[in-house]
Amino acid sequence: MSVGASGSGYYAYPTDLPKIHEMIAWIHESYRVTPAEVEARQIPHVVPIVGHRFLVVDDEELNIFFIIAR
Repeated sequence: MSVGASGSGYYAYPTDLPKIHEMIAWIHESYRVTPAEVEARQIPHVVPIVGHRFLVVDDEELNIFFIIAR
């Protein structure tokens, strides 16, 4: 996995938006879910932060969790 274009190692919005979308698609594929399934099952959204590390954002409670992809 590569890091964001900002040079800091972290993904930067909006500079890295294509890479952010790519990483979200990658994590969905890794967990074998589609974006439609994520919405239908109300699975919390993920936001890539660096490499293969993501924040999990629970919209319901406004909680943020940290995960490392498999």
